[in-house]
Amino acid sequence: MAFPSEQPAPVPDREFRLAPDLRRCCWYCIVGGLLLTPLFLLVALYVQKRGVLETGTLGLVFVLISLSFGLPLRWRLRVDSSGLSRRWFRGWDHWKWDDIASGKIQKRYPCQLVDQSRPWGKRTLNLGLLGTEDIRTAFAFINQHYSLPPAPEISDALSLKLGFGKRVTFDPRGIHLVIDNKTHDYAWADVEEILVVRWEPKCRGFHRLLVFLPDREIELKVLSADSDATTSWRGASAEVINEFLHRSEASARIEVAIVGEPPKSLRRINRELREAKKNVVSLTIVATFCIAVWMTFLVMCAIENQFFEGIFSSLVLASLFVPVLGAGFFMQRSRVAKLKKLARLASQRKNELL
Repeated sequence: MAFPSEQPAPVPDREFRLAPDLRRCCWYCIVGGLLLTPLFLLVALYVQKRGVLETGTLGLVFVLISLSFGLPLRWRLRVDSSGLSRRWFRGWDHWKWDDIASGKIQKRYPCQLVDQSRPWGKRTLNLGLLGTEDIRTAFAFINQHYSLPPAPEISDALSLKLGFGKRVTFDPRGIHLVIDNKTHDYAWADVEEILVVRWEPKCRGFHRLLVFLPDREIELKVLSADSDATTSWRGASAEVINEFLHRSEASARIEVAIVGEPPKSLRRINRELREAKKNVVSLTIVATFCIAVWMTFLVMCAIENQFFEGIFSSLVLASLFVPVLGAGFFMQRSRVAKLKKLARLASQRKNELL
């Protein structure tokens, strides 16, 4: 039976800006740099005893570097009926829907479009500069035109090296995990859940993959976004692994999640909650270490009769690191609170079903 071809829905004109956190970072560098300039000049003149001309030149360079962080704020992505248009430092370059539909423009992990026929500096369109919600919106438009490449060929067995002394093999009988020369065998029926996390829905790879077994978890992660992506394993591509698991006997227990969407299963919520709590602890340790180093530095400056010089220098360093650590701590604490709320709701739903 012949089915009518699906026509892409009309694309409304939309314009996207740099992600809010990146914009805040740019403004922080601009405003912070300009506010630090007087302090920089005072240190150069009265602490380092530099000349007026040299101090003025260094101050001008400092101001120009601070203002240069305003250039990324010009970045724009425009979506219309003809395709995608990107503005960078100056001018626009265009990516047509026809080129995306024909396969001339391909996707690359995690949120990039690549056209090898373009000049070297314009081959890649990085959608990762958008906010999470904007990434999903932009890919929703792109996926109306994009066609997945053919599924990769797979063999009967798949062997991956996970790290020093650790290897896993997937075959028709199940999963065979080797840790320090000790083998742990699991049938496909033992697999409780397979979580596939992607940046966007229309792709064959993954950003993160978790296999939940009765007594342990197997985690695979893509660590970088290079042309040859750095991964936490060796032996096969993410596309091949994804295809193998979708053809296995455990395919019915695969859950696909998109980055930025709230977790649904209680297992995943609890796992992300543990990770967020670990991040809070890590940031607390880093902050404590920084405070200890700062206090030690001030004591050493006082011993050397350079206490006020130490105050100037420590204020400069604190202005750079305190906002970053504070923002990270606040974000992780907020995430912990949000995940705790999701965990309570998921537990209530589970109890109602029981």
